[in-house]
Amino acid sequence: MREIREDIGRLQNELDELEEEEKRLSKELERVRNYVIYYGSLVSDMKKRMQGRGNLNVFDFL
Repeated sequence: MREIREDIGRLQNELDELEEEEKRLSKELERVRNYVIYYGSLVSDMKKRMQGRGNLNVFDFL
């Protein structure tokens, strides 16, 4: 009986650790999503700017 209680306690600790890891990974996923949205928007804006310029001459930037 004691072994069963110890096993249940051990499994509960493991479950708690996994739940904490899930929360951490969820926050990390949200952070990555925000970066993807930000950089996707940035690339989209740059494409629009580049299309508006027509032919680009490297020496125009100097």
